[in-house]
Amino acid sequence: MSATKNRGVSGLNELEILVAAKATQAASLILAGNRSDDQASIKTLNDSLQWFLDRGPVTAQGEVLKPKTFAEILALPKSTQGQFNQLASEIDWWDILDQIEDTCFLQPERIERARPFLNELWKGEIAQSPYQPPKNWRYMPVATAIETYRNIFGSSLKADAVMSAVRSASSRSASEGIAVWPKLSTLAKLFGVEGNPLEATEEGRAAYARIVELFIPKVGKAYLKAHGKQFAFANWREGNLTGSHIILTPAGRATWQFFESQTGDDFCFSPVGGMSGASYAGFSQRLARLRIGMSSDQLPQDCIMTGATLASQPDRLCKGKHLRIDCPGIAYSPDAGGGFWDCVRWGFDAGGRQLEFDSGYAAMRFRALARPSSSARCVCLFTSQLWSSRRPGGRFPGFVLGL
Repeated sequence: MSATKNRGVSGLNELEILVAAKATQAASLILAGNRSDDQASIKTLNDSLQWFLDRGPVTAQGEVLKPKTFAEILALPKSTQGQFNQLASEIDWWDILDQIEDTCFLQPERIERARPFLNELWKGEIAQSPYQPPKNWRYMPVATAIETYRNIFGSSLKADAVMSAVRSASSRSASEGIAVWPKLSTLAKLFGVEGNPLEATEEGRAAYARIVELFIPKVGKAYLKAHGKQFAFANWREGNLTGSHIILTPAGRATWQFFESQTGDDFCFSPVGGMSGASYAGFSQRLARLRIGMSSDQLPQDCIMTGATLASQPDRLCKGKHLRIDCPGIAYSPDAGGGFWDCVRWGFDAGGRQLEFDSGYAAMRFRALARPSSSARCVCLFTSQLWSSRRPGGRFPGFVLGL
């Protein structure tokens, strides 16, 4: 008689009784300390028990189907917190964060499905009483910013379509105004960089890194010109900005793709406003990046966007107690070995009296921590001429450019 039919007095079949007996024996051995020298086996047992408790799927042959990515977890009919916790324990946190962005960024339905698994993730990484941006600081008017950029990068830069589109833009009340920057493609052309910096390929990463490498000194030069001999500038990442050191995150790449598609001009802008850090003041960089990616209406800024703001408005960061600016649109590997646990940031050293471009551990929280953010909830502000592709469902997304 089969195990499924041979039910005993207790209502259990033979296989169930056998498994329960083995589980009891295993528990006794562990509690008695008789397996302390075999932690690998205990971990394997723990994973199997957790999978059983989570009712993880199996094949017809009884083989466990273990999801290997965050996307596979969300695709399960009954995914559990235990499955996510196990995945997160097996891969590096920066890889799980990339997977979350790849799976959920600007996709509301997936965000809502994923949110229960992520509510507790890194939630304690928020500093108390963080620094803030300069009081009443705002992005300068778009026309003024464009002329400032032309003085830095060349007077031939085109902005007619952007200026026309800005007339119908309206920033959210919580934002610091409408931010504008040169496009990545514009900077690539100006710097003579070959390759598409928006491609997730080795060549694309090398192109983006080269743009960053050539762009940072431009920011320093503009900053020093504005402040004269009062302050200095230090690029502590000089010589360490290759495609193996610095990369766009999945959300950062998608953000630039959005902005590149706005117009045929040399500039792009945040249609409903930007935020230079106050929204996530005190957050660790990885927590801010997670919250931005799970917001459904925010976009992360990278060091090009934030650096352009500092080049055109150096007053944003010229005191030690001004909120430092981290860049959640990019990730940094200090040893260029593929471990992207760092973030790049702009800060002001009050002792050395200088603006600094540097990196730091993305899980660390600081009083001076910032994430520049652009905000927007602006379906009515976009037109088919300004937006080349719609999100699923035919709706135009809104954004908060976020740091």
